Parts: sequence; structure tokens; C-alpha cells
Amino acid sequence: MLRTLLSNTLLWRCLAFLVLLVLLWGGFSSDPIPQYTSHFDKYTHCLGFAALTATVLLAFPRFYHIVVLAVMLLLGFGIELGQDMFLDRRSFDWGDLVMDAIGIAIGLAAVSGLRRWA
Repeated sequence: MLRTLLSNTLLWRCLAFLVLLVLLWGGFSSDPIPQYTSHFDKYTHCLGFAALTATVLLAFPRFYHIVVLAVMLLLGFGIELGQDMFLDRRSFDWGDLVMDAIGIAIGLAAVSGLRRWA
């Protein structure tokens, strides 16, 4: 059952697209995300990039992991740069980029673990 779910690339491609849209919407909305706890924005960066990395790796199982990881880091950098350049109330934050990288590592570890377990 798990193996069948993990191999359903159409499902994972749709989910990856939805996660990407949510990340881009959150990253480029003019108002920052409300802070429900301290460092809430850092947690959302980590969770968002973990989800995006995991869904992309499951959606495109033949892609080299290093390529996916590099694209994810470039996406995080691009979002931060775009915030700094185009949004008045948002700015580049290295801490956000670090949390993106941690989320990317979590997503990779989760998919690797699931594939070994299935």
C-alpha cells in the first residue's frame, strides 16, 4: 500500500504544485505572515521547504537529489531576494534561508526514510 502511494507521481506532482503556489503566495504577499509564536516565520520556512522538497522528490523520482536540493536552495534565495527588491515591508533574511535549508534536509531525509521502509 505505501509503495503504491509513493509511486503515484501524478498525485505528488499535483501536491508539489500546490505547495509551490502556497510558498510563492506566502513569500511574495505584501504583508508578512502573522506571528502566532516567537519565530513562527522561521517554522513556516522550514515546514514549507520540507513539504516542497518531499513532494518534488516523490513527484520526480528520477531526478538527482543534488539537483533538487540546489533548485530548492535557489528558490529560497530567489524568494528572499524578491522580497528585498520588490516588497516594501519585507526584506532579505539569512535566517529564513537557513531555515529553508533545514527544511530541505528534513524533506530529503523523510523521503529517503519512506523509500527504505516501503
